[in-house]
Amino acid sequence: MAELTAISSLESIQNRCSKEDRVNNIIVFLTYLLGDIMVTLKNVIAMSLMLIGMVSLFSQSEVPLSTSSCADCLRSGNRCGAGGVKNTIVDTLFVTLDQFSHACMYIAPYGDPLATFILYGTPPPSGLTDLVGDGYDFDFACNTSSRAYYSIPPFDGHAGYSLESIKFKVFQANCYGNNDSHTFPIWYDFEPYYMMLAHVQFDLPFTGSSFFPDFVQNIGVMSNDSTVGWRELDVTNAYNYAISNGWQHFQLMLFFEIVTDWDYAPDDVLLPNPNYAQYAPHFVATYNKDVSNEDSVSLPNITLNVYPNPFSENAIIKTDQHLTIVNVELYNIRGQRIDATKFIKQSTTEWKIVNDRKLPAGIYLIRCTVLDGNKERILTKKLLLN
Repeated sequence: MAELTAISSLESIQNRCSKEDRVNNIIVFLTYLLGDIMVTLKNVIAMSLMLIGMVSLFSQSEVPLSTSSCADCLRSGNRCGAGGVKNTIVDTLFVTLDQFSHACMYIAPYGDPLATFILYGTPPPSGLTDLVGDGYDFDFACNTSSRAYYSIPPFDGHAGYSLESIKFKVFQANCYGNNDSHTFPIWYDFEPYYMMLAHVQFDLPFTGSSFFPDFVQNIGVMSNDSTVGWRELDVTNAYNYAISNGWQHFQLMLFFEIVTDWDYAPDDVLLPNPNYAQYAPHFVATYNKDVSNEDSVSLPNITLNVYPNPFSENAIIKTDQHLTIVNVELYNIRGQRIDATKFIKQSTTEWKIVNDRKLPAGIYLIRCTVLDGNKERILTKKLLLN
């Protein structure tokens, strides 16, 4: 009887313990569950914020990008002189979708020219990025080589300001070496081939023959590492060369000097195309105010003669006998200096213009720096080239 009582007491204790353990286990379980829910909630919130950030970073603009002439476009403030006159003007020109071309050459095995073809064109509205480099297309069993091309009209310029510099900027979003993300392209011979920027001239609309343009002048290395961010190069000399030769467009090409390394692994640099609003390729032009820009009309005692005017090949610039011409420059109507034209000194008061590059017909400005006693003056005169 005592044994049965002991067993009954033991079962009662075990039942109580089991109930308490179950309660404790439920509490522990709920605690862990709540913790998991909080962690999951935190992860969801973090993921949502990350997605919002990515959408904000890579959101597509439905508004076409266009020319902008405001100095604050890239937060590049103008430096002002006395009286609030700006000594520097900064213009930003975004590359629009119709000014951008992406071309990919499909290279048949062993470079068979009869089976090699080029696909090119502007990206569709849904396209946001483009690749520059090489890869492999399994559908055509071809190696591929991709390039990016940019074409813009000349800058408008500003009266009384001279062009100081032009920079071209693109955003490097990612790159792949042997298909590995955030790895700079790796070539079969391990030579340091970098993404180059070249000044080129190709026909518009873009054609397959433009993949290898006749005119190519390398400007420099646009990218040589895997760092994400803006890349820029000064393209002033190339721009001036195009303008001085009368070209209607300033055109650049991003490419690798090696076409392909004949493997199956892509080696590319990922760049946003003009469909990106925030990371579209663009040009930044800086203009500095001329020291003086006095016209002969405001100086009754000084005259500047150019004859014949209009002219075609040669013309003579002449000033008063008491003046000395120390420098002559030619500008187009947009205020862009034309460097190709020769100026030959005939005497202290007379210089000769030689149009040996066959500049396009139109209105130009002669800008002469003269000495009036000890005072330096700048005189301008309109000139018609036919």
